[in-house]
Amino acid sequence: MGAGFTAINLSLLPPPDVLELVDYEATLSDMLAELRARDSAFDALVESDPAYKLLEIAAYYRMLAVQQLNDAARAVMPAYAKGADLDHIAARYNVVRLVLNAGDPNALPPVLPTMEGDEDFRRRMLLAFEGLSTAGPIGAYVFHALGADPDVADASVLSPVPGEVLVTVLSRQGDAPMSAVERGH
Repeated sequence: MGAGFTAINLSLLPPPDVLELVDYEATLSDMLAELRARDSAFDALVESDPAYKLLEIAAYYRMLAVQQLNDAARAVMPAYAKGADLDHIAARYNVVRLVLNAGDPNALPPVLPTMEGDEDFRRRMLLAFEGLSTAGPIGAYVFHALGADPDVADASVLSPVPGEVLVTVLSRQGDAPMSAVERGH
């Protein structure tokens, strides 16, 4: 078994080029300059002018549109996606979010299921390709351990001697998730 595995560290990636800086003041300044360049009648605009107010509104809506585009771009990136967006990205890897607690739909009021958090889910998703190997890489053991039971919070792998693998799991509850052990996962 190798010395380790190389699940990508998304925090080390540079900011995506597709994201545009959201800067209201710069946008307003650019719009004012463009208006002045197109019509010399607007060369002495003051903040109380109706044209100035219209440009303030336009700059504000431009800022909102840029932020909306940035949010949409982030929603399809594994490093930034959240909630259902992350679920859809993970579907490409054939990984689904774990149900930590099934809840109780018959309770009054009904108790909703508790689902795996985004960061834990993202980690498992990024390990999915490690899990495809049958040659025993560390990442495969970690991937399968993390997905074996909703109570598994973390896992580590050691090979004290050749041919022997020790997988250690940390439970979300503080004790061993015996259901995973009993299922032979």
